Amino acid sequence: MKLAQAAKLLEFLNNEKVATLAVSIDKSGTLHIATMHYAHRLQPFCFYFVTDGRSEKCRLLKTQPEIVAACNVGTYIGTPFTLQMRGTARILDMAKSEDMLKLYFEKRQSKNKNVEGLHSLLVEFAPNWARFTDYAKGWDTTILELA
Repeated sequence: MKLAQAAKLLEFLNNEKVATLAVSIDKSGTLHIATMHYAHRLQPFCFYFVTDGRSEKCRLLKTQPEIVAACNVGTYIGTPFTLQMRGTARILDMAKSEDMLKLYFEKRQSKNKNVEGLHSLLVEFAPNWARFTDYAKGWDTTILELA
């Protein structure tokens, strides 16, 4: 199914505020996972997170232009959907990403000091594979066409 045809999923993504991001933190594949506020856009389909650059999740990110990552939206009991994704993560230049930061702050509904800190980084997650499960339809699972 094409992403644009998944109207209920798109509405869900607009309403959800947090996602879980998993990244490798070293070359041996040690994983770190964190639940964070996010913003997203559809063209291209990407998710954006603001995080402290001193955090575990940024250890490998700061040494390579792009790393393998996974992301999940919808992790609580009663959620109508779960969107599971695999792709890549990279750090964006915050000074050149004002439009993404604006989306992030609007969705978060605050301009929190923790987000604006000296060590803050903007991380982009770009999925290359995505599957969502619609619990209202009896656990129907659909692979999304992202390209």
